[in-house]
Amino acid sequence: KIPDKVVAIERRLNVRFKVPLSCPAFIEFPDRKISFEDEGAPFYPKGLETSARKTAIMRIDDVSLGGVGAFTRYFAIANSMKLGDETQSAVLYLPDNYPVALPVSLRWSKKTIASDVEGRFEEFRQRVVRLAGSGVHQDDVVIKESSYRVGVQFSEVSKDLDNLLRSFMKRVQQAESV
Repeated sequence: KIPDKVVAIERRLNVRFKVPLSCPAFIEFPDRKISFEDEGAPFYPKGLETSARKTAIMRIDDVSLGGVGAFTRYFAIANSMKLGDETQSAVLYLPDNYPVALPVSLRWSKKTIASDVEGRFEEFRQRVVRLAGSGVHQDDVVIKESSYRVGVQFSEVSKDLDNLLRSFMKRVQQAESV
């Protein structure tokens, strides 16, 4: 029997590289409009409501030659993503490069929930209790943080896109090694 770790490594065609915060990269889905009537605060970026764009933009968390893993903390953006094999348009924003429009498909999504236990948790908890009114007991308040990841596969990888991705992955590796 083949060990599970080997199977997990072998199922990928391309090596993925984690994108550090020092190399900000984004992917935008211009066809995915955020509906502010359906989603309320605090489930979308506040600056987006008055923006003319109102499209789904996600930070790139990891990159490979075949696609990217995109990340957001906003439910409204994650909710606008529909998984499937249909090709969608996207715009890739890599540091020090021009925006690249390309066809993609959304392959997978994942929601992660983590309790907020670091930082000024007690201070934030007290503020929530004050706002909630006298009907909420302080011990009943639980603060959690949700994050959403989406797997984006490039439908077509041109020679120019391949070169762009390879140079970006070199930059990511250098940033990680420093």
